[in-house]
Amino acid sequence: MIIENQEEAVPCLIEAVEKALQEKQDLDEEYQLHFYAMFLLGQFQYEEAFPVLLDLASLDQDTLDYLIGDTVTSGLNDVLYLTFDGDFANLETHILNHPGDEYARAAMLDVEAQLYLDGRVERKHFEEFLRRIIENGLEQDYFSTVIAQTICDLHFWGMRSELWQLFELGYVELGVAGSYDSYIDDMFSYERKEEFCRKSIDVMSLKSWALFADENDDSEDKSERMDELYRAIMREEQKSRQAVKAVKIGRNDPCPCGSGRKYKQCCMRREQEMLRAGMETVEEQKKWLKDYPQTGTIRQEGQIYLEDYFDTESIEIDRSVYLALKHRAVPVWAREDEKTVQKRKMAYLCAAFEKLKDKAEKENIATGREYDEKYMIHYSCLYWLWSLMNLLNKSGDTVRGGEVSDFCRIFCREILG
Repeated sequence: MIIENQEEAVPCLIEAVEKALQEKQDLDEEYQLHFYAMFLLGQFQYEEAFPVLLDLASLDQDTLDYLIGDTVTSGLNDVLYLTFDGDFANLETHILNHPGDEYARAAMLDVEAQLYLDGRVERKHFEEFLRRIIENGLEQDYFSTVIAQTICDLHFWGMRSELWQLFELGYVELGVAGSYDSYIDDMFSYERKEEFCRKSIDVMSLKSWALFADENDDSEDKSERMDELYRAIMREEQKSRQAVKAVKIGRNDPCPCGSGRKYKQCCMRREQEMLRAGMETVEEQKKWLKDYPQTGTIRQEGQIYLEDYFDTESIEIDRSVYLALKHRAVPVWAREDEKTVQKRKMAYLCAAFEKLKDKAEKENIATGREYDEKYMIHYSCLYWLWSLMNLLNKSGDTVRGGEVSDFCRIFCREILG
């Protein structure tokens, strides 16, 4: 009835939201009209409701939770986006000066991000706005993490220094999407379509929400669903066990590097040397580099690539460090002993160290900070050189340990004092 009589219903819907906005936590807890009104106004894309809905979203956390509960994280951004009236100044003022709920603030930012994807906000403007938010001061909360994720999802490589700053200050919740290296991987990934807000709402879909579910509904056999879940888990476990089995490459097989030559005539000797040093085969490396930004691929318009910003040498150095330090999620039954892991890390970091020395000498790069400003991708060289020194000291390799220490005494003097 309401959907069929939209024009007559809108004033009542606005009034319901305004009532909630005025009464706040004094609103009768049985009163739910404002909740439905929000989604109906979004479905109608009624732009005149935007200022009221924006004020509602700016309430303090306790009040917002009382009025709309989990909608803050599952629908508020869609409602605001669909009712947006074109007043960017109002939206950005609320984002910058938001005193209330961090999740509601994130929902507002989602709106501007979606408007950027729609072509209604220029890239330069949005990047500058994100910088203003960061400069305005942040805390270690969900909103700060959303700022970092937005930078990555929109592939704003020009903001990598701000992204690094958020991690350095401890503002990003690592449990949400991982550490800095994972965010860099995401920035170069185009596997999923970026979308921050839905382009439409059907208020009838609310009936499927847990909030409105019938607690007495036992039409499905919960026991059977749990059994099926268990079977699915066991199937995936079996796949994982099979996936970790090493694939033996024959001497006369095609080389896995893709050269077209036989393995014995191509990479076999080099791989044997790598294995003796503690590294892995080319095939094994590919597995652990699956999330690493692709290089040497056919370019697609509108996408960014590592080669746009870095030369081959710096990418090779970073790739070696990545193989050493990137967290590897492996099943319990496939885990290596600590000694093997440490040996592998040292091998990759030592290889990166030799290349870094040559590059620094060739380009007259005097300090690690100078190198990072020009070539840092996933890891600061000041960090991974320090990690290498610790690994060499633990292993008792005084020769290489002394070499790295002597180099770092000069190259890392900014942090060593």
